[in-house]
Amino acid sequence: MGLLSCAPRENRKINIEQTSEKIDTTVSDTTISISIEEPVFSNPDYDPSKDPENIEMYNIFRPYVKEELLNVEQVSGTEDNIQCFVNYIGFISDIELQTEFHVVTEFCKIKTADSYRGNSKVAFVNEKLKYARVYYLKDPKELPISIEKNSLLFNFKGTKKGLQFKGGLPDMLCIPDGGCYE
Repeated sequence: MGLLSCAPRENRKINIEQTSEKIDTTVSDTTISISIEEPVFSNPDYDPSKDPENIEMYNIFRPYVKEELLNVEQVSGTEDNIQCFVNYIGFISDIELQTEFHVVTEFCKIKTADSYRGNSKVAFVNEKLKYARVYYLKDPKELPISIEKNSLLFNFKGTKKGLQFKGGLPDMLCIPDGGCYE
């Protein structure tokens, strides 16, 4: 893909707003809303809704976008082979473009000879344009846990941190206290 870029931390425009509001006192003592400014486009003619991979991902993740599946973990496969855990956590809107994305997380563990390997994904499904943008994360602990107040929330060491989008989904998803992923 490589059509958008994640600028180095010192060059990215980030607004950080710390609030004393406690969303869930059993898990979080602070909520930090992070709003990433407009992503840097290396190809202004790129239309994610026309990318064949994004259309294919839409067909894979779209069946999980149902109100009755909201925050209900769907498990498939067996412990002896491949087991996947899929969770629809809600929708988030781009604060500038008013574009709505449904967010689905997936963690799959694959049994190898004597251990397990895994992969984690977060998919942003746009029903209006019928495409999904999927990011492949390194660790299942980096998957978002919920959406509150139009912020995608992550749990890092008992603290919830939020991420908002402005100007479209970036090519690389840089999560709070985590890495940047395509």
